[in-house]
Amino acid sequence: MTTVPVFLPGPVAVVPSEKVHASLAPRLHPGRLIQEMERLSRIGALPALLEEERKCLVVHVDTHVARLYLSRREDAYVLGSARPRGFGQEERLLRGSLLLGCSAGWRGFHRLRDVPQGMSAHWGLLRRAWSDVSRSAPERPSLPRHHTDHLDLMDRVIEAGRDIEVARQREAPPIHYRRMESAREERRSARGVYTFHLVRPAGLAAGTAVCLADQPDLRGRVRMVRGLEVVVRFESAVDYGRIPAQGALRVMPSERVFQAQADAVRALRLGEAVNRELLTWFVDRRFTRFDVDPRDRPRGALDPDGQLPAFRRALAVPDLLLILGPPGTGKTRTITEIAVACAARGERVLITSHTNRAVDNVLEQLPADVLAVRVGNEDAVTGRARALMVESHVAGLRERILTLTEGPASRLAPFAGNGGGGAAGGAAGGVTRGGGAAGHAGSVGHAGQAGHAGDVAGRWLAHLTDSVAETAAAERDERDLTARLGEALRRLEPALAERIAAARARLDAARVSAEELTAARDVWERRHAAARARAKSGLLAFLHRWLADRRLDRLRAVERRLAGAAGEAAAAEAAWRAERAEAERRVGAHPETARLAGDRDAARRRGREATSEAAKAAWSLRAMVANAAPAPGETLGPDLASDEDLPADPAGWEALRGEFERAVGMLRARAALLAEWRAQVGDAEEDLQRELVRYADVVAATCIGTATTKLLAELEFDLVIVDEAGQISTPNLLVPLVRGRRAVLVGDHRQLPPYLDEEVREWGESLEREGELPPAAAREVADLLRRSAFERLYGAMPAGHRVMLAVQRRMPREVGEFVSAAFYDGALRTDHDGASGDPVFSSPFAMIDTSDRPAGERREEPGGRGADGERRGYVNALEAEIVTRLLRVHARYYRDWAVIVPYRAQAERIRTELARVLGEGAEAADNVGTVDSFQGGERDLVVYAFTRSNPRGEVGFLRELRRLNVAVSRARRQLVLVGDTATLTAARDEGFRAVARRLAEHLGRTGDLRPSADVLACLARLEESS
Repeated sequence: MTTVPVFLPGPVAVVPSEKVHASLAPRLHPGRLIQEMERLSRIGALPALLEEERKCLVVHVDTHVARLYLSRREDAYVLGSARPRGFGQEERLLRGSLLLGCSAGWRGFHRLRDVPQGMSAHWGLLRRAWSDVSRSAPERPSLPRHHTDHLDLMDRVIEAGRDIEVARQREAPPIHYRRMESAREERRSARGVYTFHLVRPAGLAAGTAVCLADQPDLRGRVRMVRGLEVVVRFESAVDYGRIPAQGALRVMPSERVFQAQADAVRALRLGEAVNRELLTWFVDRRFTRFDVDPRDRPRGALDPDGQLPAFRRALAVPDLLLILGPPGTGKTRTITEIAVACAARGERVLITSHTNRAVDNVLEQLPADVLAVRVGNEDAVTGRARALMVESHVAGLRERILTLTEGPASRLAPFAGNGGGGAAGGAAGGVTRGGGAAGHAGSVGHAGQAGHAGDVAGRWLAHLTDSVAETAAAERDERDLTARLGEALRRLEPALAERIAAARARLDAARVSAEELTAARDVWERRHAAARARAKSGLLAFLHRWLADRRLDRLRAVERRLAGAAGEAAAAEAAWRAERAEAERRVGAHPETARLAGDRDAARRRGREATSEAAKAAWSLRAMVANAAPAPGETLGPDLASDEDLPADPAGWEALRGEFERAVGMLRARAALLAEWRAQVGDAEEDLQRELVRYADVVAATCIGTATTKLLAELEFDLVIVDEAGQISTPNLLVPLVRGRRAVLVGDHRQLPPYLDEEVREWGESLEREGELPPAAAREVADLLRRSAFERLYGAMPAGHRVMLAVQRRMPREVGEFVSAAFYDGALRTDHDGASGDPVFSSPFAMIDTSDRPAGERREEPGGRGADGERRGYVNALEAEIVTRLLRVHARYYRDWAVIVPYRAQAERIRTELARVLGEGAEAADNVGTVDSFQGGERDLVVYAFTRSNPRGEVGFLRELRRLNVAVSRARRQLVLVGDTATLTAARDEGFRAVARRLAEHLGRTGDLRPSADVLACLARLEESS
């Protein structure tokens, strides 16, 4: 550990930000943090780290880590955040830190402009000291050159991804809204929260950054999406009048994504990834051989054709496993079983993907006995996974804590300041004293002598204390008066006094004799019993029988003497009492002795009454202490079972009172602690969330969410499971992987890639025009964009580190066989029950061929530009009409359906026509979209319209065959394609042309390839009959 002391020559100014005020309240005020900084720095013991790039001083007080950001004038620091100290910060301190001393103190100010001129943040001094720490710190192991080159390439890929994302947003159409309203009242909203009512669904999710299309400086984030209502919180207060009543929003690229990617690359550069071998996976393709354990069994059933081998390898792999999961092969089930089994072994599992939907699909399948926590924006979470949000867990945990502690809190209420007067009576009344008498209840007239008005146990203890004191005082008075009365009697009646003294002496002597004989009897009884036991057997049995007889004789003699002594004692006591009775009679004849006798009797009565009150208090306290449910094996307070257990003298009562005082003190402390804990449960949400995530079996978040959610900031994972890995770019994938010791990637690189070829090509052309990258570097970056890490690794992995799920159960056989042959080299098998009869088609795999129509009727048209000036791709009026008429009939036959098209313009046209024939509800809007929006989804009926029809064989980005794979693999019962086979089978793109011809051949052989006129005629008949 390298520590460099730094003495700051002047005071340090700190200005808490609004964010830190909100995050710390009400548990901790920022002023308390500043006081702690001052206290530690005055003794030269304030640990700190420096983050030069962010101009941030990270200081560590006893309980928190505070991040102080340098002001622009370098005269103060802004307190940006403060979080409880954790193991991650401790490790950073151990690697090297500053130790700050400042006798002039740390001063808090409300605003930066309040900081007096001339103050300094001492940034230069701190930087120089930090350079000493860096030089003294142990050098990190240097990376091989090819690893460094790869990370440099990753930096370029991140920049390229940002460029493409900006281009995507620029090309994306604005999101039009028909009206807008303040989410609160029409005023200058303190937080700028507004609700926009959209014209049509836009695929927005909570957390998306947006701006006004015509005022890009008005930026904010989507807080909530409810159908066509979108709630946006703007970055600063926005005047209601500045926002048009009707207008449009635009989606903005999120810098958080690219910052998280850059941080992951930086962690690899600095050797801070949890698994230091991560780069060897991606760069060197070096992996460790391993053996699976055939005894590993999942909880649920997994098929032996991929799922079970994938499960067993995932449990055994020491580094990285890739699972290729084509459509319908049970990826979610396999991931679930892997997560459950690893959690059962005590591993902390992270489930992640690039979309919330993919994460939640897995999370919803986990069994209830697995503690799974969903982290992220609640409004972006889908379905039942919302119940697993960390906030929902904490709310339930808080409710369970309060419920479980309600009983103990109620039983401890008599010991708490807010107890309640009725508790004493209820508690005492439930205990039965010796002889069957019910325990005393009722109020105590000593409330003012101890504790709060609700401190029931305190009042009973005070009453016991008073009663014990009164008992002792009464006994002292009685003893004193009895002595004075004896003296008066000896003076007035000396003969009688002498007779009483003589009788008392005889009584005492008789009692002593009886006690001695009783002890002798006990001795001879033991000796006799021992001799009899030895006389039962053995060589000397006869001797022991003789001894037993002799000892029995002695015992009988002692018993006779004891009987005589007892008789003498009884006679002596009778004589003494007779003399006393005579003395009492004569006392009344003398005024002096009569007064003393009266006072003595009054003291005696006071003593009995005080003892009775002490007994009441003792039984009430005993009931409350017993009801407070001490810990198992713990004894609190005296053990009282009946009145016989109560003390007989003041000393005994004082001892009993002391025992109750200790018990009440202990239970008061417990009551106060429990009350404080219950009160703080509602205020400790962040702490509860952090602890809940730490102890969760499974944590789920999106890839970027793992880096942008502070709850996961310091967590490491034993296993990272990444779903839809084929769609995730390498920089995005690194974000969760740097947090894990080993990983399982589940995906399908034969479906949509991270970036489409068209996007990468346009990016490359822009670089070429601007000359930003050499051609070779641009090609390498383009390949990393075009192909996911999953795709780049899958073919290069050792056989044991990759596995394919080879049986699909989603698509009917006719569809599944085509998908297998066209996209998976025939390796994908089908296990499907088949589909029920369709009212129009004879096969679950059908195509409506528009090539039977004249070229002018079936051809495509450019989508042109919308009112917003954006390109819309292509439209095809004939295909839109066919799809609309088809759905007008088929929507009645299928539980759910979807229309998938390549172009937004065609999607908008079909939505409009379907809304006209099906109604203006959300059905058409929710079920019509482009290929990109349907990856991962499935429907009973899927209609895919190709849109392109021209004599040139131009198919545009339809040549991206992975789009076609996605489109045709969504159907559970019926797939209907709509397109011009003349154009498709004569496409200029060789790859697409070959697949289109295979498609036509397959439909002709096992499907239903129908001319459009034939299908429309059939639909017309069905419409007439309905």
